[in-house]
Amino acid sequence: MKFDMTKKVLWIAWALIPVLFIAWYFGPGQDSLGRYQAGQSIRQATAAAGDLQWQEAVDAYTEALEQLSDSDEQLRQYVELERANAIIQNGEIWKGISQLDTIVEECGQSDPELARAARSSVGMARYYAAWLMRLEGATPEEWKPETEIARQHFKLLASMESDPTASDAFRKNVESVIRLEQMDLSELKMLPLPGNCPNCKNCKDTRPGNCKNGQCKGDGRQKINKSGAGAARKNGAGS
Repeated sequence: MKFDMTKKVLWIAWALIPVLFIAWYFGPGQDSLGRYQAGQSIRQATAAAGDLQWQEAVDAYTEALEQLSDSDEQLRQYVELERANAIIQNGEIWKGISQLDTIVEECGQSDPELARAARSSVGMARYYAAWLMRLEGATPEEWKPETEIARQHFKLLASMESDPTASDAFRKNVESVIRLEQMDLSELKMLPLPGNCPNCKNCKDTRPGNCKNGQCKGDGRQKINKSGAGAARKNGAGS
C-alpha cells in the first residue's frame, strides 16, 4: 500500500511537470526567456556598433527592448541609452537627442549614474550638431542654442564629479565648446570633424528643420534652408 501510494505521488508529480513548465514559461519564465533573447540582441547590437554598422545596432537594440518586460525597467533604460547613441551615430541626430533628453528627465533622481551618462551624450551630440550646423551655413541664432545647452551639461557634469580626472575632462569639454563658439568660420572649415562625430551620410544638413526622420533635403553646404531650424525648434525638434 505504501509502495502504491509512493508511485501515485510520483505519477502526479510527473504529470504536473508540463503544467508547471507552461505556468513558468508564460509567467516568470517568460521574463527569463525575454532576458536571454534580449541579451543575444544586445550582443548583436554591440558587435554591429563595433563595426560602425549603426543601423544594424539600432535595429538590434530595438529588438532587445521589445524582448524585455516592464519589470526590467533599469535594464530597459540602459538599452534605450545605447540605442539613442546609435541613432545619433546613424545620422538621426535630433531624434537621438530627443530620446536622450527624455532619459535625463526621467532618470535624474531614480538613477543618477544613467542620467549622467545620458547628459554626457546629449552634450556631445549638441556640440557635434553645432559644429556641423556652422559648416552648413546656419546663423548664430540657429547654432548657438546648441552650444549653450552643451556647455550647461558639461559644466554640471564637471561639478557633479568627485573624480578629479573625470571632472577635468568635462571642464575641457566646456573649453572645447567655447572655442567652437569663438572660432572663425574660415578656421573651422580647415579643421577635421571631431572624433566620434555622428555619421551624417544620410543627413548632410543637420539643422533640425532640414531633417525629417533622418532623411534630409540635400547637402546643406550647397543648398541651405535658413528658415528650417527656427521652425523645427518651435515644433520641439530642436532646442
